[in-house]
Amino acid sequence: TFVLKQGETVIQSGTLTVQPNGMWTQEIGKNDTGLLMTTEGDYTIQVSLNDNAGKTSTQTVNVVYDKALPQLSVTSGNSVITNGNVVISGKSWDTYGLKENGSVVITLKDADANIVRSFTPEVAKTTSEPTDNNWEETIEVGEGKSIETDGKYTVEIKAVDKVGKESVIKTINVDVDTTKPIVGSSIIVPTSTQTEGTSFKFNGISSDGEGTGVEKVEISFDEETWVEAVGTSVWTYTSIFSEEKTFETDGAKTIYVRATDGAGNESEIRSGRFVFDSSRPEGKIKNEAHMQKEVRNLK
Repeated sequence: TFVLKQGETVIQSGTLTVQPNGMWTQEIGKNDTGLLMTTEGDYTIQVSLNDNAGKTSTQTVNVVYDKALPQLSVTSGNSVITNGNVVISGKSWDTYGLKENGSVVITLKDADANIVRSFTPEVAKTTSEPTDNNWEETIEVGEGKSIETDGKYTVEIKAVDKVGKESVIKTINVDVDTTKPIVGSSIIVPTSTQTEGTSFKFNGISSDGEGTGVEKVEISFDEETWVEAVGTSVWTYTSIFSEEKTFETDGAKTIYVRATDGAGNESEIRSGRFVFDSSRPEGKIKNEAHMQKEVRNLK
């Protein structure tokens, strides 16, 4: 005989048909009218076998009926631009328990959807949503690491429960850029005459090749205080000499320029030299009579 229970409530019971070789087969939890286990939870199946001598053998099996998918949330965002390691973290849980090993599976794919590597982070298992993240994985970037070359990648994450059901897959787009941007060597600087005016527009170019693109260009006159220029691939910076009081003295000066791309890489610093001359030339004209006398003396 067999008995299916949920707690102390009998859901189904019946008699087993045992073959001469001792084998028996019985579909439990379902009959001609449909599924008998209508609610998720813990069930027990008790099977009793009687032999011709009247002896009975009983075995009980615990069953968890779990039709809901495991839950998964990722706190790393949907898109990551980085020049270093990729750290992914999140939460996963299931009312009736996550898979013992590999309850969270992280799959790294390249731009052509080829699998680069899979990860199974340690998970602090819980049957309800945890307050804090309960798993984290670091995907290393660099030579000999999981990601060796710059480019676009996708990371797919899923949770797996005890019965093998998988959560909805979460996807993160990852753009790896470890290459520095470049500031063009030609920087337009003023002539000494142009610095006599109230302002001058410095300008130049920058680029980031196949990278994430130049995000900002900054200029400095002392390599300590940096000011953002206008534009990126073509940039300009207007210095208003008379108002900013940039320089305390006249003479040779240097403008320094650096670029930063979307991944945070900083370019090498370029510089341009110019002469700052804030004063106009001075002179005086002798009176006409004195000038005529000097001219006569030359004859």
